[in-house]
Amino acid sequence: DFTCECKDGFVPKDPSKKGQKDAACIAKHKCRDTDCKGDNTKCVEAGSDFTCECKDGFVPKDVGKKGQKDAVCIAKHKCQDTDCKGDNTKCVEAGSDFTCECKEQKKYNARINMNVMDLNVKKGKIKSVFQKAMITIVTASKTLNW
Repeated sequence: DFTCECKDGFVPKDPSKKGQKDAACIAKHKCRDTDCKGDNTKCVEAGSDFTCECKDGFVPKDVGKKGQKDAVCIAKHKCQDTDCKGDNTKCVEAGSDFTCECKEQKKYNARINMNVMDLNVKKGKIKSVFQKAMITIVTASKTLNW
């Protein structure tokens, strides 16, 4: 028994027929500088064709065009200390944008839009923080008719 293989520089026209006697081979694509039209992209060989991927440090501007020849890539967001304004928050990179999330040991109460510290005694301020949180909750509860 035997299998048929493509010569160097060629790939199976139909990958499902690889090794079969009736498999046809076509020239493997060699990337050229002009293959990808979008900004900050690079050509990646994919058999007899190619895809355009983002260069390191870049993300697709339109996820729906990822890998396409006209894909455009934009700089990936690098979190800065000033990105998130809320107390006890941290910046989390999300492609070309970012989100602000609560740091460890913190919980976020979305109903009243405030950070509430877990009940660990730190620097003797827990009573004050707890009282302020309770006042805010009661006020929000009355205002929103919870």
